[in-house]
Amino acid sequence: MSEDTSTSIQPFRMHSGATLDLSTVGRICRRAYTPIVFMAGEIKSGKTTLIASIHDAFLFGLLGDFRFAGSDTLYAFEERAFESRAKEKGEEPKTPRTRYESGQEYFHLRLLEQASGRLFEILFADMSGEFYERALYSQSEVGEFKDLRRAQILLLLLDGTKLASHHSRQTVRANALQFLQRCKEEKLLPLDTKLQILISKWDAVPVDQRNGCLDFVRSRINESALGRQVDIIPIASRPGIGKKDEKLFGVRDIFPDWVKAVPTLLLASPLPPIEPQPLQRASLNRLRELPV
Repeated sequence: MSEDTSTSIQPFRMHSGATLDLSTVGRICRRAYTPIVFMAGEIKSGKTTLIASIHDAFLFGLLGDFRFAGSDTLYAFEERAFESRAKEKGEEPKTPRTRYESGQEYFHLRLLEQASGRLFEILFADMSGEFYERALYSQSEVGEFKDLRRAQILLLLLDGTKLASHHSRQTVRANALQFLQRCKEEKLLPLDTKLQILISKWDAVPVDQRNGCLDFVRSRINESALGRQVDIIPIASRPGIGKKDEKLFGVRDIFPDWVKAVPTLLLASPLPPIEPQPLQRASLNRLRELPV
């Protein structure tokens, strides 16, 4: 008769692979320091496409000096990336956008740096475009972005094709500036949170209009207007068919900074060493002298 070994089997917890919310990212942040990259922007500005393209890059090898080493949201990554891949020849890739009901969804990556052999964790927070647009007209909606206070980097994506159009460029820039001002008023942007304005769909912006787009954004969204450093970076997460720009154009250069982002508090100089003091011998005679 075989021995019953059921009592020796240890339970094994498996992750569903779905996106995380603020209540579940704590277990990741507790096991290792984990930078949070918060992404905001209007509907179809390219946030989810950026997430899907980063996932796809690791399917084929390295992204910079980093190799994929695991994820607690692998199913969610694949779900976003599946529809963004071109299915048939001549078809433009499309990505399903984040639903309003989802609010902020967190994606997790564990990465191995080839040079040092160190493991890094990183979280991407994808905020639905409806949340962004409602925040422009309601101060109370901005208060829903409490997650932003925990982010090391805020990525604000602006649609490059709209910036290239004289009919929509003013609205896109004004909305971005208003969103940042509301975040500042609600104290959602600590000074050590890095602010990066990503002009998405750069491959679709005519070459002769690209410098004009950059100058147009910089003329109003800058350090003097916001009181903080602002980086404005053109990107092309997934260039359309026939485009010469490489995938993740502009992102490859700044991705290592996202992975290694560290709050100013942790970069501060260490406290001066404390000199050990000799122990004082207690005297029982002094205790006896105390009045009863």
